[in-house]
Amino acid sequence: STQGIELTAKLMLDPGDAVIIEEPTFVGALQTFAGYEARFVPVPMDAEGMRIDALERTLAGDDRIKIIYTIPTFQNPTGVSMPLARREALLKLARAQSIMVVEDDPYGDLRYDGEPVPPLRALDPAVVHLGTFSKTIAPALRVGWMVVPPEFVQPLIAAREAADIHNERLTMRTVYHTAVDFLDGHVAAARTLYRGRRDALLAGLAANMPPGVHWSRPEGGFFVWVTLPEGSSTNALMPRAADQGVIFFPGSWFYPNQDVHHALRLSFSTQTEEAIAEGTKRLGAAIRAYLSEETAATVEPSTMRQGAAIPAG
Repeated sequence: STQGIELTAKLMLDPGDAVIIEEPTFVGALQTFAGYEARFVPVPMDAEGMRIDALERTLAGDDRIKIIYTIPTFQNPTGVSMPLARREALLKLARAQSIMVVEDDPYGDLRYDGEPVPPLRALDPAVVHLGTFSKTIAPALRVGWMVVPPEFVQPLIAAREAADIHNERLTMRTVYHTAVDFLDGHVAAARTLYRGRRDALLAGLAANMPPGVHWSRPEGGFFVWVTLPEGSSTNALMPRAADQGVIFFPGSWFYPNQDVHHALRLSFSTQTEEAIAEGTKRLGAAIRAYLSEETAATVEPSTMRQGAAIPAG
């Protein structure tokens, strides 16, 4: 689906045009849109995805917005999903101003809890919908698809031919036959596997995180978003966690200005439940040590000043 973002940007954006994004959002989308000199207009999120009140204010204040880019289902990096009413409200605002909505949906088939919610494309045929087989068949199969309005098909084909002509044919045939004869049962089994890993991560976080640390509880997808107390830096935490054998993505990577430092993204897709349980123990220990050191560094100068005023003896 990343190439779908790139082709859409090529056709839709001039330098200085604005792209509305969720904040935080997929780092690959930030990199791709930036390559076309887009101007990012972040809209904050809550536990139900992009905030519609903030989106409405944003649309009223900028006349060069060309695209609303959203991951409404099991968002990367937060894992949250947008409910139906909010999806309908987003589409209503986009229609009113004739702004293209690009729906990135790599994880929509990987739901573990809750009731399915229709993709934006099912609610509005003007939506550009992006999908991929890399999350449902195999990561090495970099094959995706786009569902677009009819008038967008021929320009996309021309842009694709100019980029790389077409996919490697053997891979395309492999994906086709897999989708026809194998995919449904494979995805059902994958949901069971990933649900267990998601549950192991949530249980491990509940057992091992210190006070003041919070995390999302996704109903599907691959990611959990963890927030530390304000003023923390997960960039500084990262080498400490790596020393314990734990790798994560710092939250700053998912913001266009990289100016939010107290969050991190965990992925549970590739590790066993046993490894996840051990990893959360190690991560919890690293976070506790980091927060303890940060508190000591903050408190020590004040303590020393107070101590100087205490009479000896």
